[in-house]
Amino acid sequence: MERYALEQMPADEYITENRALDAELERLKARKSALASAIRLPERDRAKDLAISRFCDVARAHLKRCTDFDTKRQFLLDHVEKVIYQRYHVTVVGSVPVQQDSAGSTTIEFRIEGKITKAMLHSKTRPYLPDHSFKLQEVGSVST
Repeated sequence: MERYALEQMPADEYITENRALDAELERLKARKSALASAIRLPERDRAKDLAISRFCDVARAHLKRCTDFDTKRQFLLDHVEKVIYQRYHVTVVGSVPVQQDSAGSTTIEFRIEGKITKAMLHSKTRPYLPDHSFKLQEVGSVST
């Protein structure tokens, strides 16, 4: 710029150099913006992690208060959108509400996939159901 002011540089060359500097400035601004968003991402991730932790704590406490079938059913209706069974594969799909700044709340969807093994099916104790076959036999023998 000094050379142009001192009339040591032609106007065309000055304009070309200014355009090159403008392009370099735009490239640097874009790089700065990319770096700034990369720095903000961990902050956003931390905020989401914190919101998910809070949600899990509240949901855990709420589930502990669910003592009967109806309250447990309502809990699942509130938090789980669908459960997909495919033979021994189970997928639970739902969402977690997350508060974002002052803009309001949004949800983060989750998908939990698992597999039920035959050992898991047979490891739990089953409730004892009395054998009513003798009553059927008695009723059958009475009617004949």
